[in-house]
Amino acid sequence: MSKNIIKIKDIDELHVELGYQCNLRCIMCFQKDYTQKIDPDIWKKKLLPLYPHLKRLIIQGGEPTVIKASKELADLALQKNPDIKFGIMTNGLLFGDYWQKLFVDHGYSVNFSINGADKEIHEKINVNSDFEKVMKNLEDLIALRSAKENSLEISISFVIIPENLHQLADFVDLAKKVGVEKVRFFFDASRLPDGVEDVKKNIASALDGRKKYRGGLEVEGLLKFYEYYCFKKKIDNVYKQEKESIPSRCVAPWKSLYVDHYGKLMSCCMSNIILGDLNKNKLKDLLNVKKVLDFRKKMSKGDFRYCQATCLENIKPKYGLNISNSRGYLEKFLYDFKQSPSVAFKKVWRKLKQLK
Repeated sequence: MSKNIIKIKDIDELHVELGYQCNLRCIMCFQKDYTQKIDPDIWKKKLLPLYPHLKRLIIQGGEPTVIKASKELADLALQKNPDIKFGIMTNGLLFGDYWQKLFVDHGYSVNFSINGADKEIHEKINVNSDFEKVMKNLEDLIALRSAKENSLEISISFVIIPENLHQLADFVDLAKKVGVEKVRFFFDASRLPDGVEDVKKNIASALDGRKKYRGGLEVEGLLKFYEYYCFKKKIDNVYKQEKESIPSRCVAPWKSLYVDHYGKLMSCCMSNIILGDLNKNKLKDLLNVKKVLDFRKKMSKGDFRYCQATCLENIKPKYGLNISNSRGYLEKFLYDFKQSPSVAFKKVWRKLKQLK
């Protein structure tokens, strides 16, 4: 049997996007309709055969802690597989006792999306948030973890936009101060900061912090941001010889699945290959469709054409218009358009802004 043919039992990791409901209105978020949510039959029935085999289940939103189905999904998964480990990205505002206990007992990864190193910038970007409450929840989680034997990794993250560029180094310091293992930097390609010299200065300061805390704090994403920034601004990347700390090989096409709130099935959120629609198909009938077999074959040879260039595991990123992936872009657009024309066009507009 071909190594690219997989079975349900081969899947280690599942990401489930339950909906767009959120209690914040972050200034860089492109969502306007926060009512969309997954058909419960997807995670209650269609994905049920997966749960006994999973090592990791990542609960996604929106903001997962405000989506009722998040707790129900966690309970169901634990019933089917007591050894399963959960992952989550949360804004932290409602990450109270239930969530802290769940993840200390059954979690492998919690990320707080903070986006600012102090109250002023955090609340300017994460509109409707409360910096003190978020940090209290983070500190309580760290304390609870310290009191029990577990393998939970706690991280904080920061989307680089013009409003917080000056806090890159401060955010690295904050991560070290509160006692998390990792700080993760992302960026919005449609909201890149102006001022090349200012960006250079702040990146250099943050990388100094990365070097200072090496061994005690992992700093992820700064180099990927600057790589993309240099491409867009047509400037030399003085850090091009430095590398992010990433796995030696991406195994998502063989070991991972991602389901969005429409029921669209993919290997991961950073690829453009749609396996199919779980509203209309059984999971087992989508695992080895022709296009995903082709995807796996290409990935096994180091061909990342169907992957987003901004993915940290993309070792051969191709920025700009990827003609070889045009079919993937078109398929995703048509799928999204059928579900919500307005959302589909917003995504296209953001992509076009990135290409300018």
